Amino acid sequence: MFCRPPAAAKIDPLIKAIGDFRRAMAVFKREESAEDDETDALAAATYRPARLVIQGWARPAVSHAGALEALRLAREAERDGDYRIVAPMLKAAFDYLETAL
Repeated sequence: MFCRPPAAAKIDPLIKAIGDFRRAMAVFKREESAEDDETDALAAATYRPARLVIQGWARPAVSHAGALEALRLAREAERDGDYRIVAPMLKAAFDYLETAL
């Protein structure tokens, strides 16, 4: 579902960052094992770098599609308890909407 970045990713870096995060999470979930040591190493090698990008995001989305993706990710993160990425994604979407409307 999220394997290929949409065309809007070419102009909205937020869509690319979210896509990178989703792809990395998919790899992590596919490869995840029950061993804590292995899981931590796998997380560091897969989704954590992309998550840090999302967590530190400080720019607005530059497209309607980017704002929607940010809102979707914020909703999923809130549902999953990954609260550190909720605020940056809400801010990216809100800042875009303030200038677009």
